[in-house]
Amino acid sequence: MWRFYNFIICSFFNTLQYFFALRFNPDVVIHFAFPNDVADNMYMERITVADGDGLPYGLKPVQKIKSFFRWNSLFYVFLQQRFQEFQKNMTMSGTSEGDPPDAFIENNFAAIYKPVYTASDSLAWNVEFKYLHAMNMLLRSKGIAFVVVSIPPGNLVSTDEWKTGAPYWFSTIHAPLDTTKMDRLLENFCVAEDIPFYPLMTPFRNYKKAEPGKKLFFDFDGHWTATGHDVAADSLYAFIQADPRVRDRLLGGADRRSVVLRLIP
Repeated sequence: MWRFYNFIICSFFNTLQYFFALRFNPDVVIHFAFPNDVADNMYMERITVADGDGLPYGLKPVQKIKSFFRWNSLFYVFLQQRFQEFQKNMTMSGTSEGDPPDAFIENNFAAIYKPVYTASDSLAWNVEFKYLHAMNMLLRSKGIAFVVVSIPPGNLVSTDEWKTGAPYWFSTIHAPLDTTKMDRLLENFCVAEDIPFYPLMTPFRNYKKAEPGKKLFFDFDGHWTATGHDVAADSLYAFIQADPRVRDRLLGGADRRSVVLRLIP
């Protein structure tokens, strides 16, 4: 029997993910990484209260009324999305090709796919890696398996995916885009940290080649359709079965009771 704890929070960022890793003791933690994690880290790092080792133990009070309602009211998020849906030709404001990398990334997560932005010159990525490393060390000390799974934006999987919502973010990012950049950065980090890493870009693109008429992502908000969930679940399960670092924790026996903590952006 498997028990899943599935945490879904607007503007989920690595600081909160670290807090959850501290509170629970599952057999496996699966971290789903989306590029807005990197962008959200920039703002959240400024309100994070850290200890002497630079690890978080609290957050400063949120000063913005808009941020408070966004994080605490699903009704507010619903109204915000419905309002945006009826806006025509909306684009992300406050971003510029001339901005420094982190300023651009903080305002628009799509900027991380610009080839000229590297992990070495980006505080945003350094913060991402800092928290992933801290979670890895914490979980390893408890004997808990850790898996990182990357989620690609739908429009980078196929040009017919996320057609309505993607232009809001990507219209201000001049081509060409390095569509596998996030996967390579995360994979290099995970190899160095001995963390199992699985990019969902590969099974999504393979499925679109086989079934080009079926949608994996909703056109407006970019989340997965039922088909997208099936493809992700089936391919991730196959990956877990093939990796002994995770398989032995989850599939150790028919009577084994496994607790899975799923952290998603």
